Amino acid sequence: AGENSQWYEYTLLAVVLTAYAVLPLFAFLNRRKQAKQSVRSGVLTECEQCSVALARHIAPGVDIQDYRFRGMHPKTAAIDIEFKDLGVTLKKDGRCLLEGVTGEFKAG
Repeated sequence: AGENSQWYEYTLLAVVLTAYAVLPLFAFLNRRKQAKQSVRSGVLTECEQCSVALARHIAPGVDIQDYRFRGMHPKTAAIDIEFKDLGVTLKKDGRCLLEGVTGEFKAG
């Protein structure tokens, strides 16, 4: 029983030490990733500012927004739904609620 207990303690110690060694590595890699994203964001902001300044110089009378929200992206897939002779009958008592309904829902 003593050998099993010792084996368990050594295994637990190895897992904890591995976690303490790996977690700082993940933190370091995450910090590098955030720094790269920050640089990219700065480049996009600078590019946006230059394009707005250029557009204002070319067409001074046109109203141009300074800020453009980039958090949401447009939908890429559109689905149209079409149905013909749709019917609904209740199983409980056999009453017909819909019969022969045809139509469609266009995307957007």
